[in-house]
Amino acid sequence: MPYFSKAQLSDFQGARSSGIAYTSVTYADALSIYNNAGSLGFLENSSIATGYKNHFEIEGFNSVFAVINKRIKTGAISAGISAFGDELFSISRVSTGIGNKFGIAALGASLHYIQYRIEGFGSHGFISVDVGGLVELTPRLFIGGRIKNINQAKASKRTNEYYPTILTAGISYRPTDQLRFNTQVDKDLDYPPKLEFGLEYKISSFSLRTGLNTRPLWFSFGFGFIHKNFILDYALQNNYLLGRTHSISIAYQIKN
Repeated sequence: MPYFSKAQLSDFQGARSSGIAYTSVTYADALSIYNNAGSLGFLENSSIATGYKNHFEIEGFNSVFAVINKRIKTGAISAGISAFGDELFSISRVSTGIGNKFGIAALGASLHYIQYRIEGFGSHGFISVDVGGLVELTPRLFIGGRIKNINQAKASKRTNEYYPTILTAGISYRPTDQLRFNTQVDKDLDYPPKLEFGLEYKISSFSLRTGLNTRPLWFSFGFGFIHKNFILDYALQNNYLLGRTHSISIAYQIKN
């Protein structure tokens, strides 16, 4: 099951990203450390965020996370923790990252300490490094890219299994301040590329979202609501083979 590996199940990119089929490599928000560390350079405010995700409505297939972002002169620094699983099998992660902006572009990197634990077999930890960048070609057109696990860390000494190394490139076209069209391609070094599409439409303080993932085929829907400094996002993904996945995120922006 290359597209639903343990590593991918433990990833949490936030409910906003889930609602647009993960086409978020060009987005700068509270979850940038997980989507594209380069976009941290575009953050305008400090923030804290937390969230929850249940995969395929299966008990024990749950993810939780918490993130804090601090705006600095040239960009932002970020730190986060996340966990997936139960007492039988779990994956925990501690992350830190930084992004710096120069002109119309930003570059960043994030470091993740990831630990697998299986009851009866003990635990194994390793470090994975991501790098990414984001370019604002025009106020309406953004291009982003990311390499996940650029150091090709080994996830298991017992089986010599490597943590996935994934190359991502995406484009976001924003014809108005309310509308965003996103296209993104992900290429795992061991598997064929997959194409994703996302659409986000903002109506005052509300946002409506939908997306499509091609490998395997699944759809996503979601919404967001902003009230003063609080941001609430929810997403539903529907995979015809494995079922539904629910995500919720809450963020608080700290104005600089």
